[in-house]
Amino acid sequence: MFELSFKPGHLQAKSMEPDEETLSSFVSVLRPLILENSGTSLQKIFQLCYRSLNDAELLRQEDEVRKAWKAAQKQGPIKLVVDDRDWRPEHLAHLIINSQEAHDDHRHRRELERLGVVETMISRSIYLGYVTQTAAAAQRGAAIVRTGLRDRRFI
Repeated sequence: MFELSFKPGHLQAKSMEPDEETLSSFVSVLRPLILENSGTSLQKIFQLCYRSLNDAELLRQEDEVRKAWKAAQKQGPIKLVVDDRDWRPEHLAHLIINSQEAHDDHRHRRELERLGVVETMISRSIYLGYVTQTAAAAQRGAAIVRTGLRDRRFI
């Protein structure tokens, strides 16, 4: 949760986040679903469903989940623009995962360090929303695949 409080002449920002170790463990599970070049990326799973499902209702559900997840990658509930640059959820996730969670990539870390304190808090909130949306898309996608397999709706 991210909170901004305003009083005359005073701005206060607070952020409540999950335990970093728990978040890191959770993201390590989601990472193969996020990476486009992964054989288990959500995008590839959605494409496979689109090509292989022969059930109109499951295809409609897949399309709905895919569109919602694509929208969540582009725009979260908060839009962060710093120096005319739009820090979109998918870009923030890429930077954070590669600088902290996976590779300790110093280029990505330096890019994040250019943000101020409040911007960093907002970017973390956007990132957590992205992780939550990705987990929700994965869960809904898995339900569609399970139903399709159970009901023999794949060609």
